[in-house]
Amino acid sequence: MKLTISILSIVALLIVVGANAQESNKEGSQEMRFKNMVDEKSFVFQAQSASPMKGGLRTLSPGYTLTVKSDAVSCNFPYFGRSFSAPMNPSDAGIEFTSTDFQYTVKNGKKGGWEITIIPNDIRKSLKVYVSVSAKGNTSVRISSIDRDPISFNGYIEERKIE
Repeated sequence: MKLTISILSIVALLIVVGANAQESNKEGSQEMRFKNMVDEKSFVFQAQSASPMKGGLRTLSPGYTLTVKSDAVSCNFPYFGRSFSAPMNPSDAGIEFTSTDFQYTVKNGKKGGWEITIIPNDIRKSLKVYVSVSAKGNTSVRISSIDRDPISFNGYIEERKIE
């Protein structure tokens, strides 16, 4: 009886160890996929919520994205917060731009993630985009500008579809 219990315990232990090893390999390959997207400047950030500097968390409908390519960055986010200068065109109230001349720097973040700084040089609004990507793909984007309060967006990154 003790022999049977010992054998069953060993088999159960091996199953648990094997399952953990498979999960670890899956997470490792997923982490490499995110690292490649960040290094190759080829990803799309899908915003799920916005956090203005003053005010609560706002859930967003799908479709608000930050697209990063090796030769361009485009953004279309809503803006909630205080603006220090009114736009001449009311449709310019959000954060929308496309830049082909930008600085892109990546640093290793805490706990295996990455910290990305994007500074567009060819748009009239002076702004900086800070992207924080975790090893599991959870992502936050913070946008700061001279003429507006900063705003943060939470969501995830995914592979950019090649056009």
